[in-house]
Formats: sequence, C-alpha cells, structure tokens
Amino acid sequence: MKKHFTLLCLLMLGAARFASAQTLWSQDFEGLSAIPAGWSQTTLANDGGWKVGINTALQSQYFPIAAHTNFLCTNDDGCNCDKSADLCKTSTIDLTGVNNAYLKFECYFFQGSYNGVVEDFKVRGSSDGGNTWSDLATVAGNGGWHTVYVSLASIGNSANAMIGLFYNDGGQWEYGVGVDDMAIFIPVTNEIQLTDATPHAGDPASYGVVGGNVTMGGTIFNQGSANITQFTAKYSDGTTTWSDVINCNVAPFTTYTFTNPTTYSIPSLGAHPLTYWVEMTGDNDMTNNNNQTTVTGVSFVPNHSVTFEEATGTWCGWCVRGIVFMDSMS
Repeated sequence: MKKHFTLLCLLMLGAARFASAQTLWSQDFEGLSAIPAGWSQTTLANDGGWKVGINTALQSQYFPIAAHTNFLCTNDDGCNCDKSADLCKTSTIDLTGVNNAYLKFECYFFQGSYNGVVEDFKVRGSSDGGNTWSDLATVAGNGGWHTVYVSLASIGNSANAMIGLFYNDGGQWEYGVGVDDMAIFIPVTNEIQLTDATPHAGDPASYGVVGGNVTMGGTIFNQGSANITQFTAKYSDGTTTWSDVINCNVAPFTTYTFTNPTTYSIPSLGAHPLTYWVEMTGDNDMTNNNNQTTVTGVSFVPNHSVTFEEATGTWCGWCVRGIVFMDSMS
C-alpha cells in the first residue's frame, strides 16, 4: 500500500509540474537599495534616474504609490526634471533554445498628461547584449498596480538577451512609473482561468421575481500561449447543472467577458448559491476555474425613479446652461 501511495504522489507531482509555467529568470528587488548588480541605466535626469526602495521613499506629492515592498521606480513628479530618456537595462539573460518566453511584471503607471503631452512607458528588448534595441510593448496606464505580460519572441533563442525599461516624460512635468516582481517564463499551451462570475451576489442584477430569468456570465483570463477559441461555461445550484459552449478568440494573457445563452430561472424566494466554473480541452489546472455567486428570489422588483434638482439664482449668469442640461436629461 505504501509503494502505491508513493507512486501516486509522484504522478500527481509530475502532473502539477506539467501544468505549471516554467520560470527562467526573476527579480523582485527585495533586499536591494539600488538597481541590481550587473544592471545599468542611462538618464538625462538630475535625480539619478531609476531607483529601488519602498513606496514612502520613492513617491512624491502628486505621484503617490501604493505599498508593494521593494520595487524599481523612476519619479518625474518628484524632480520635475528631464526624464525623456530613462532607460534601465538588465544584465544579459541566456535564452538559448527558448522561442516562446514571456516577461511578466507588476506595474504602477498613470499614463498621465500635462500640457497636452502623455507620459510614455515601453518595454524594450535586445538580442545582442544591448548593442541594438527594439520596442517589445507600449504599456498602458491603469491607475494602480497591475500585471503586464510581454512576448519575448523577437529576442528569443539568444544567449545575450536583455530587457530594457524605457520611460519618457515628453519634456513635461509628469508622474513616473514603478516596476516590481519581474519574471521570464514559458507558459503552458492551454490554460484558462475564471476571474469573475456574474451577476455578483448582492448586486441589483442578482435579484429577480420568482419564476423570472437571470442572465449568467463571467470573465476568463487566458494564461496559456495558445488562443482560446472555445470553452464550456457551467453553473450549478447543487442539484441541476446548466452548461453552454462559448465560442470566442482570446489571445494569450488577455481577458474575455461572456454571457451564458442559458439563463437561470429563479425557483423560489430567498438566496440561491450557485457554483460557476469553466472547462477547456487541454487545461490541466482546474484549481483556478471556479467561482461563486448568489441569485436571490423576491416577490416583486420595484421600479426606481431618479430625481434631479437644479439650484440657481439671478446672480448666476452661467446657470442658464442648467436649463439645457436638465432638458437633455429628460
């Protein structure tokens, strides 16, 4: 019995490794007070360019940064100096024989604008040790820490690959950018994640009259290297399971929001907990495919009316606009 149990554990461990992405390189900036050894940077700024530290040491009045332990940052708001060419470069990374790697990192970037100029943040790549560079991705702002994925296909199969983080304030007084938890990895081919199930419990859309129908749906994230073209979305009340095949075309490391063609018919008054999950051919990791929500049956749903009130006075020469706006709303 012991031998069979050991063999089962080994098989399960092997399956888990097969289902997981392979990390080739990482940098989380913990324990550092400056950019990592072997890295370099070029900058026109008078504040030292890219720095490493915690949020309270790196933020400024108009560029507050949410805590994220130690991270890499260049702050244009704090110095109001020339950060039109802040390029931080990693040391060389051996990607010999690797053609399908991705870079993943956490990013704090507003993509703000000042005097009509929008700050710019790009990920650059080099396959020849930094002699030549190409833009791999332009990073969009998100207003907070968010995860960014970048394909490294164009610099793959190189023994002297390098990653560059390029910030440009366009010559204006902008904000800056923070970067943390960088990693280069090889994703599995097929990997789907259910990140949300709708309607959310407690939202108005989750309430309905008994016998009425509620539209179910959710959001998936493609964690694999292949496009997702079809998956099955299911939900269950513990007794009955409803299932729909969803056709789509979801690129790697992007999200897709969908609705189920099969609606949920509310059977009775009160809360009805529902388990929601997705299935896809080739997906070997089911641990991130599930979510929960609750639909509540009620005896009636009231009609809600919205009241608008405008205040003005004879002294307000501009308030005649309120008449126009009120008329437009009606």
